[in-house]
Formats: sequence, structure tokens, C-alpha cells
Amino acid sequence: MSDPTKPTPATDAPRPAGSPGAPVPDLGDDDVIQEDLLFKARMAVANLVLGYWRHALGVALLFLAATFIYGQVTEHRRDSQREQHAAIERVFDQLGRKIKEVGATDPAAADAAAAEAAKTLEGVLADTDGVAEAYGWMRLAQIKDSIKDTEGAAAAWERAAKAAGGGPLGLSATLRSAQALQKKGEIDAAVQMLKPYAQSQAPYEAEEALFATANLYIAAARGAEARSTYDQIKLRFPSADRLEALERALPGTEG
Repeated sequence: MSDPTKPTPATDAPRPAGSPGAPVPDLGDDDVIQEDLLFKARMAVANLVLGYWRHALGVALLFLAATFIYGQVTEHRRDSQREQHAAIERVFDQLGRKIKEVGATDPAAADAAAAEAAKTLEGVLADTDGVAEAYGWMRLAQIKDSIKDTEGAAAAWERAAKAAGGGPLGLSATLRSAQALQKKGEIDAAVQMLKPYAQSQAPYEAEEALFATANLYIAAARGAEARSTYDQIKLRFPSADRLEALERALPGTEG
């Protein structure tokens, strides 16, 4: 029999987890499973960070170093191109001053000054590359044209086309090179130079090259080849503005 002077122990009070008689958590409970998965995920992330942070830091440092080097190389390249263009322009500044000194009344002296400038420019071009080289050869070709040096102009235009390596600048140089070859009667060589552009997927380049090719054949009275080129243009560029004019030029070349 219990002592009425002593408090009766609360038998239904909750007991701490893990103590004798405490209720065992239901391992099938969704909340328990989610907490366990979350704990494991946190541990996995922690292990990953602790185990591979040095690798991640190394990759980040390599990326920053590569970015820095690329920026330095690009800046150096840009500065080099500026210097090369400036060197080319200095040749023409000197030529302009000499021509101004001799005046327009002495064409022979002006031609001599231009020929001297051409030699100076050839020396400058030995130390150029990229766009500056292509631009320099185009400028040299213009000098050669001005002094009626057909061979020299043709060679300079060809060098400009090779230095440009494609694109609008390369196309411009190639078109002029083809014209120079046409003056020498080398139609097949001119057409061959235009061929990569005529086959280009770039619409502007292909159209310009095909029209130039057709005109080369027309000028050489090679009607069948001119007609074949015209058919290519009509197929690829049916709405080209110059198509009708080219078609009107064809009958005079056909035998």
C-alpha cells in the first residue's frame, strides 16, 4: 500500500530517447527517413568540399592565369598591328611630301618618288603580318598601278589576297588580283583565284566572285563558260540586281 504522504510518480510522463522504456522511433516514418537522407547529403557535400577543394582552387587559378595570358597576348597583338599600320602610313606621308615638293608639273619626278616609296614599303612589309600585311600589299599594289608597273601590281595584289586569308578583305584583294591577271591575259589563273570565293557559303562573297568570273569569260570571248557561270548565278541568286545586265552581255560572246 502506498504512502499517502509521498507523491505518486508520473508513470505516463515522456522519457528521453534512448532511456529505458523510451519509445523507439519508427524507422519507417517519412520524417525520419527524410532527416536521414538530408544528413547523408550534407555529409557527402562536406566530404566533397573537404576532399577536392584543392583541385577546385587549382582549376580556378589555371582559368585566371589563362585569361590573363590571353588578354596580354591579345593586347600585344593589337599594339603590334597598330605599329605596323603606322609604319605603312609613314611611307605614304613621306611620298605625299615629296610629290608636293616636285609639284604636278614634273610627272617623271613624281613617278620616281613613287618607285622609291614602293621599295621602302617592301622593306616595311617584311616585318608585317595579319591584316596589316594584307593592307600594306594592297597599298603597294596601288603604287605599282600608279607607275604603270603591271607585273609588280599583279604580284602585290596576289600577295595581298594570300595575306588576307579570306573574308571581305581577302575578296577585295582577290578581285583586284584577278583584274591584274586579266590584263596579262591569264584568264584561267584569274578564275582559279576566284574559285574559293565562288564556292563560298557566304552569299556576298559567292555572288561577287561569280559575277567577276562571268565578266572575265565575257571579256575573253569564252561564251560557253560565261553562260555556264551565268546559270550558276541564276540558280543561287535568282534575284540579283545585275543578272539581267549580265544576260544581255551573253549573246555577243556566243558563237
